[in-house]
Amino acid sequence: MSKKQMLSLVDKDAIGTLFGCFLKDLRLVTEYPLVEEDLANSSFINIYKGIMVISESFEAISAEELVLFLLKIYPSDPFISSKAEEWLSFHRTIADTNLSGYYYNIVKKYALMRDLEREGFKTQLLIDYEKIDLDGSLDKQKEKFNGMTIEEILMFFRERQSGLEEKYSKIVKQTVATVGEGLRSLKERLKEVPELGLAFQGDIYSTVARGARRSKYFIRSAASGIGKTRTMVGDCCEIGIPYKYNWEIKDWEFSGQAKPCGFFTTELEFDEIQTMVIANISGVNEDNIINGDYESEEQEKIVDEAILIIENYSKIVIEYMPDPSIGLLKNKIKQMVEKFKVEYIWFDYIHTTPSLLNEFRDLKVREDSMLMLFSSLLKQTANDLGVHISTATQLNAEGNEAGGFKGVNSIRGAKSIK
Repeated sequence: MSKKQMLSLVDKDAIGTLFGCFLKDLRLVTEYPLVEEDLANSSFINIYKGIMVISESFEAISAEELVLFLLKIYPSDPFISSKAEEWLSFHRTIADTNLSGYYYNIVKKYALMRDLEREGFKTQLLIDYEKIDLDGSLDKQKEKFNGMTIEEILMFFRERQSGLEEKYSKIVKQTVATVGEGLRSLKERLKEVPELGLAFQGDIYSTVARGARRSKYFIRSAASGIGKTRTMVGDCCEIGIPYKYNWEIKDWEFSGQAKPCGFFTTELEFDEIQTMVIANISGVNEDNIINGDYESEEQEKIVDEAILIIENYSKIVIEYMPDPSIGLLKNKIKQMVEKFKVEYIWFDYIHTTPSLLNEFRDLKVREDSMLMLFSSLLKQTANDLGVHISTATQLNAEGNEAGGFKGVNSIRGAKSIK
């Protein structure tokens, strides 16, 4: 892409309005930081540098005052010396500081588009500036683009890349075989390496499930408040952190398990998961950790040692995803596997989210079908990537009439989840 074409991926109005917000409230420059690549224009970069210097001494400034300051530093900049004052004054007038985040995101999104173009992606698929706009289609493209998040833009291009991966991976993957094919080699392989996964934290569950096996997908179900997330965090610690304190023998026990793990949380934030992890490894009640109120100096000492172990030995990655959709989660799992080489993944629980509803809005898919597709995605992803995935579902408040027994009909949203 030529320099001229690259400059077409710069929204000067968004940059100007963001600068206008800065001039009205210079404290915003720390809340919405920019780098030179975001501005893609030497004059805009010089203006931003001037704003940064001024912000250290003032809370607001007029366009005229800023340009007088800039001319002392950049007297040979043609834009600053001739057009900047009028341009900045106009955008300062129309700027609404309450919308600073909106204009900041637009500036960042165009910077992303320029980076994508440099990496060889066809950004014209989203915004085609080379097209002669006779029917207003470019305005529609810009409106759609401005409404997208950075993650949605990245997903837009990832989906096209993953589409090619799926198209050609099917050529080499065998999908049909007779039932007797390879049975003897399978028997011998299982004699040498039985199909067992790493142990979960409970002996009974580990025995029944045969451990956390790769390419397998496990679902737990429990009512709200029973401890689904806490249980899964415990399993994650069991596989991802090799030490745990035993209060009976007053010593640290080595499990031998320290595999790369990923934990997706939709409700609890990072620090809430972190305190669970500390409690699990140290054996100290989480309430004591949260309240900073330990029953003894020994308890606090063990917590400090647990933190040291987690910092040095943990291979657990946490991803906070408050509003997941099928497409977003699929890409996030792939990213986690590629970047951190995770082999065991937990997704706290399957439920309806605004993004999931929006994903199927035009197709008028029922909630139970959405959740079934969500579950199917996790199952297929575990198989495709060769990782273990565990998740949970929420149960309805009431059980069946027969003794309060809870079966598949009690799964909230969709008994079809499996």
